[in-house]
Amino acid sequence: MSEENKVVEEVTANDEFNETQEQETVQEEAVTDSEVDPIEREVQERLAKMKSNMDRMAGERDEALKKAAEVEQKQKQAHIQRLEEEGKLSSYSTAGRRR
Repeated sequence: MSEENKVVEEVTANDEFNETQEQETVQEEAVTDSEVDPIEREVQERLAKMKSNMDRMAGERDEALKKAAEVEQKQKQAHIQRLEEEGKLSSYSTAGRRR
């Protein structure tokens, strides 16, 4: 059993060592803006602009799809109303189909 205890102790020691190294790495990465690489800063600025543009375009797309759906729904309603007025479609037959 002493061999198993040694293995467990070694694994525990390795885990603690790795955790300490990870903490040091995180602390090193937490640098101020003045220490940031100029290329990295430029990349981050450009990515921020790209993200802003993508968000704006997604909003415009969503708005256009919403308007297109509204127009299509109005066209369908107008068509159904026109058919009902012409007597080609009774309101009873469309009652089950309306959403």
